[in-house]
Amino acid sequence: SSTDALTGTHNRRYFDQAYASELKRMRRDNTDLSLLLLDIDHFKHINDSWGHQIGDECLKLVAHTIGQHIQRGNDTLARVGGEEFCILLPNTNAAGAVFLAEAIRAAIEALSTEINGNQVAITASIGVTSSSQRLPTQPEQLLNLADKALYRAKQQGRNRVCLFEAD
Repeated sequence: SSTDALTGTHNRRYFDQAYASELKRMRRDNTDLSLLLLDIDHFKHINDSWGHQIGDECLKLVAHTIGQHIQRGNDTLARVGGEEFCILLPNTNAAGAVFLAEAIRAAIEALSTEINGNQVAITASIGVTSSSQRLPTQPEQLLNLADKALYRAKQQGRNRVCLFEAD
C-alpha cells in the first residue's frame, strides 16, 4: 500500500519512490525541486497529556490542513515518521517553498482546536531546502538538508520555518 492508514496521506515508501522519480525529472528537465520537512511540535507531550487517541486526531487534522495547501498534481505529501510529514515540490524554487511552508505553519498554528472536549494547541516546525539554492551538494542530499533546517527551526524555538543555509 502507498497510503498511510491513519492520515490518508502517502506513506514513506511512496515518498521515497516519488523523490527518486522527481530527482530524475529535475536533472532531465533542469528544473527546481524543493522539500519541506514538517514536525509537529511537542507531539510526545500531546500523546502523554491527552492520550494517543487525541494524538491520532491531531495527526489527521495536521495532515488535512497541509493537504489543503497542496494544490498542484505533482506535489507530494507523505507521512514519513510518527509526527513527521514531507512535502515534495517539483518546479518550486526556495522562495516559493518558504512561502508555502509559512502558510502551512500559520494554518496549523491557527488550529488550536477542541478534540473530544479537550483544547489542544498545535504548532509545527518546518525545514525547507531547494535545488534552486545552488548548494554545493548532490540533489539526493536535499532531504538531509531539509532535516538540518528542521533541526535549526526547533533549536530556534519551534513553530517556525527555516530554510537550509550552509554554515
